[in-house]
Amino acid sequence: MTFDTLDLSPELLRATTDLGFSEPMPVQQEVIPYLSTHRGDLIALSKTGSGKTAAYGLPLLERIIQAKGSAPCGLILTPTRELAIQVQSDLVALAKYTSVRQILALYGGASIEEQIRQLAKGYHIIVATPGRLCDLIRRKAVKLRKVSVVVLDEADVMLDMGFQRDLQEILQAVPQQVEHWLFSATMSREVREIADNYISDAHEVQIGALNKANADIKHLYVAVPARHKYAALKRVVDYYPNIYGIIFCRTRAETKEIAEWLIRDGYNADALHGDLSQAQRDMVMNRFRIRNLQLLVATDVAARGLDVDDVTHVLHYGLPADPDSYTHRSGRTARAGKTGLSIAICHLRDSKQIRIIEQHAGIRIESMPLPSGQEICKKQLFALATRIEYADSNEHGTQYDELLNAIVQKLAWLPPEEIIRRVLTLEADRIMRYYANTPDLSAQELATEEPKYRTKGSPEEHRKAPKKRSRTDLPPMTSLRINLGKRDKLYPNRLLELINRTLPYKITIGKIDLSPSYSYFEVASEWAETVAAALSEEEYNGRPIRVTIQKDR
Repeated sequence: MTFDTLDLSPELLRATTDLGFSEPMPVQQEVIPYLSTHRGDLIALSKTGSGKTAAYGLPLLERIIQAKGSAPCGLILTPTRELAIQVQSDLVALAKYTSVRQILALYGGASIEEQIRQLAKGYHIIVATPGRLCDLIRRKAVKLRKVSVVVLDEADVMLDMGFQRDLQEILQAVPQQVEHWLFSATMSREVREIADNYISDAHEVQIGALNKANADIKHLYVAVPARHKYAALKRVVDYYPNIYGIIFCRTRAETKEIAEWLIRDGYNADALHGDLSQAQRDMVMNRFRIRNLQLLVATDVAARGLDVDDVTHVLHYGLPADPDSYTHRSGRTARAGKTGLSIAICHLRDSKQIRIIEQHAGIRIESMPLPSGQEICKKQLFALATRIEYADSNEHGTQYDELLNAIVQKLAWLPPEEIIRRVLTLEADRIMRYYANTPDLSAQELATEEPKYRTKGSPEEHRKAPKKRSRTDLPPMTSLRINLGKRDKLYPNRLLELINRTLPYKITIGKIDLSPSYSYFEVASEWAETVAAALSEEEYNGRPIRVTIQKDR
C-alpha cells in the first residue's frame, strides 16, 4: 500500500511526498481508509511514535477540503504543550498546499490574550491542552459549536496526568453529534471509562499487543553497586560513540546532578525537569530536537510530549518502580520504523524488578557485560576512523585549498601511518586518557564489592531471619499520607518496594491503609521526615509523589 492508494486529495498527496512519506505505517493503513469512508467514533490503540498524527490529520484535513464553504472544525486534545506544538507543526506541513490555514495551538505558558485574539479570527482546527482549553471555555473566549470531530491524542497520558475532569468538561461542551477519535497506547481503566461515557458504537483498531513493548527495541541491563552507577553510565555512553539518547532519572534532584556531572566530564548534555521555567524548558527541548545536545537527562513527567523520532538509546538511571513507566520510557526510541536500544543501569539487587518488567511487558531484558576501557577506546577510535573515511573533503569548495596545501607541506616529513595515529590520538584524547588510568569494573570485581547484600532467600538469610514482631515490639510510629492509591495500581508490595528502593537502608514499616486515591502508612517516627522528603522527590508511573506527615493519626 502507498499513500497514492488512500484516495487523498492531490494537495495532501503532494505534501506527503514533500515530507518523504512513501508507504503508510500500520496505524495509517488501518485508520485513514476507514475515516475516509465512514462517519462515527473511532478507538485506535497504537504505540507512541507510530504515525498517529498523520493517521487522523489527513482524514480531518480531507474533510475540511471537501466541505469547502461550510468547512467543519476539528478539535485535537493533547497532554502537553510540546505535543500540541508538534501536532500543529505537522498539520501545517500536511496542509501546505491546501486552503486550510487557521490551525491554532492553545496551551499554557503562552499569552492567553494573544490566543483569544487568534480565536476571534476563526479557525479550522484547534490543537489544545485540556487545562488551557477549559480556561478559555470558562472565559467564553472559544466557541465549539462548529466542532464536528474531537481527537483525543495520547488519551492514556492525559488521564495519567490528571486531566479527567478537564476532558469531561470539554466533551460536554462540544455538540452531541460530534465524532470522537480516540488514540491511546494502552486501554487503561480510565481510558475505558471515558470511552464508555462519551463514545458510542466505536470502530476499534489495535496495532500490536496492549501494554507490550516495541519489538524493535533491544533491552539490556547493567547491574552494579550503587556507588558505581555513574561510572557505569559513562562507560555505556562512551561505548556507543554516535549515541543520541535520553537518560531517565527518578527525581528532579538526581536529574540535575547527573546532568551537571556529565557536562563537567565533557559530554554534550543538559537536564529537563520540573524546576525549569517554560522558556528554559523550550530551549532545552529545542536544542535536543535539532541535535545540539547529544544526551538529554530527564524525569518521566518532564519528558512528556517530547516528540523526536531519531533517538537511538534510552538509558534508565535506575529502574522505575512501575513497569508501565519502563515501557513508556523505552518507547522514546525505535520510533517511525527504526530500531533502538533500552539500557538500564541498575542495582545488583534489582533482579526481581527486572523479572516483573519482563513479565508485564512481554520482553526479555538481557544482561550486558560492562564494557572494558580497551573495548571503549576501540569503539571510539573506529567511529572516528569511519567519520574520516566518509568525510567530504570538497564540502567547502576551493576556499581552503591554499591553507590545506600549506598544511600538507608542513606534515610532509611524517609517514601517513604516523599522521593517522596522531589524528586519532588527539581526537580521542579525553576517552583514552580517562580509561588509561581507570581500572575495569568487571562483573567479578563488582560482585565482591558489596557482600552485605544477599539475595532474598539465601541460606544466610534463612538462618538469621528474625521472628515477626508484634505491634508492641515496634518503635514509636508516625503515619504518612501519600497521594497514590488503588486507582494508581499502588499495592502494599509496590509501596514497600518504592520505599526500599528510595532509601539506602532498611527501616521499620508499620500498618498500610490503601484507599482509592490516597493511602496511609506508618514508619518509625525517627525516619518520618526522611521518608517523606525522599519519596516526595520520586515519581510513580510518571506521576509526582507527594507525602505528608499526619500528626493527628
